[in-house]
Amino acid sequence: MINEVFFIKIKKSTEKKIEILLDIAKAEMLEKGISNFSFDKVISSTSLSKATVYKIFINKDGFIKAVISSTLEDIIPPFKELLNKYKSLSDALNDLENINFDAKAWIEQYRIEDLMAHKEYTEFINNFYYKHFGHLIMNKIKEFQDDGDIRNDIEPIYIFEFITSVTKGMGIMLKDKDYKKVVNNYSKLIKSSLTNTREL
Repeated sequence: MINEVFFIKIKKSTEKKIEILLDIAKAEMLEKGISNFSFDKVISSTSLSKATVYKIFINKDGFIKAVISSTLEDIIPPFKELLNKYKSLSDALNDLENINFDAKAWIEQYRIEDLMAHKEYTEFINNFYYKHFGHLIMNKIKEFQDDGDIRNDIEPIYIFEFITSVTKGMGIMLKDKDYKKVVNNYSKLIKSSLTNTREL
């Protein structure tokens, strides 16, 4: 994805331009999606040469993955903060249920369906999720188990995979169904599967 050998040799001024380039590319990708993403347009918006950009990112594919990675890395700190505030599974699900969220508008605005049409990038995102978010979620699962909030007769890895599958299922359902209905149904499924008592 990134030519690390070349990247560590670049000047600080070039490094700053790369940061600006990635920020411009994020905005372009969110607006246009991957299918209509203009690599040349983004590069021309900075004073970097195409040769320099290729030396760092190797090719357009590497550049797009770097943009996706940078976007997801921005989410990690607020995600950690969000997880830290939850003291129970019920807290997390109540928050999810009470969000005023227009899922269909969000899917359209951020070109989610366009992204999902590019298997190489969805696989990249999936790998990033497991590598960077997986251990955070697993730690929270263990914490809930230690507190007796969720059943501990199932190893955390299986609960993590279950929650991951449910989240993907929610994403698919949100394309056509009302947010509240989807979340309420999946919330019931999660509670009945993971709690010790059937009720929280």
